Amino acid sequence: FLVAQRFNQVVIGAAGGQWPSSEITFKRTLNQLSAELDGTKEIILHPDAGDVLNQNVMNRWHRVTALLKQWGWAVSFSWWGQINRQDPDVDELADYTTIRYISPSEFWEIAKLARKAADQEAKQRQQRLQFEAEDAVYRSLTEISEKPWKEVNQPLINLKGLGLETGAIYVVSSAKGTGKA
Repeated sequence: FLVAQRFNQVVIGAAGGQWPSSEITFKRTLNQLSAELDGTKEIILHPDAGDVLNQNVMNRWHRVTALLKQWGWAVSFSWWGQINRQDPDVDELADYTTIRYISPSEFWEIAKLARKAADQEAKQRQQRLQFEAEDAVYRSLTEISEKPWKEVNQPLINLKGLGLETGAIYVVSSAKGTGKA
């Protein structure tokens, strides 16, 4: 209703965009509206925010577009940059001047690029999480969690001079290249 009012357009809604599920009714409605609107055969589809990132939804848009073209309709999509689900849908837009009308091929290309970018972002996020997890494990294995019995801060260590007990096990921690061998 809001879109029809704001754009002064006839709007045909369908739950989940499933117009083809009632193909006969959909075609009859379009033909009737075309006759009432001086034979126009142009239709604008308003994809929801985040549709381009959902392959199932994009498959639906392909089916709807193919059906409309088969029936002789010229199809375009409204686009205002609604890539993510957090972006506004057409009925939530505050500024309609941002809307462009693009061809289906432009819409498919936007979807392809958006999914590619989202996949790369997800991969980077996964790599970052894996690195953080590995780093946490490394730190837990390499950091001394108990207070050291003895700290020696000198370039070379003389083990005999430390008064170590024979047969005991001692852990020596030192940076690379400090002569621990």
